[in-house]
Amino acid sequence: MKGVIRFLSGLVLVISIIALSACGKMHSGTDTGNFSEKNTEILTEEKGKEEVISDKAEPDLETESPWALVTKSDEVLKTMEVPLKNGEVLTLYVIGKKRDDVDLYGVREIRVYKKDELLQSVLIKEAIDKDGVDGIEEGYTACFTAEESAGLKDVNFDGYLDLEVCGWTPNNSIPYYYWCWNNDT
Repeated sequence: MKGVIRFLSGLVLVISIIALSACGKMHSGTDTGNFSEKNTEILTEEKGKEEVISDKAEPDLETESPWALVTKSDEVLKTMEVPLKNGEVLTLYVIGKKRDDVDLYGVREIRVYKKDELLQSVLIKEAIDKDGVDGIEEGYTACFTAEESAGLKDVNFDGYLDLEVCGWTPNNSIPYYYWCWNNDT
């Protein structure tokens, strides 16, 4: 009798696994939507402890020379502004792309502008080569959404916003790359 109960329990378990595995959403990998077409770009500022999110129009990367991209497959994933204590504002453009076969975004570069003047270009490959893992392809990170690809946080508690870029997507915790603001430079 115990043998029959074990057999039936095992059979129910196998049937349940087979039946429930078919309940997931099918992903065809044919999503051809362009993030910049969706007009959901995020402007992030930190005021005190609150984060303010609003819509902002992005520059036309193909026609405005300061924002010309190195590769045609890249796009502006996100735009962030850093207010300085002297009243000036730095604009950070998170440049990367969406992977074609899965819903992952990769950051390749962060460009820092003061008005139309390029101050600095932060290549993510430098951090990956130092101590990291390539994301969607060589020189890119991997993140689940464009909104989460980069952010501004005061991680060293000096009162200045620091740059945070999602590293890659392992099973449990998500690693980040950080660039801390140096007010002296």
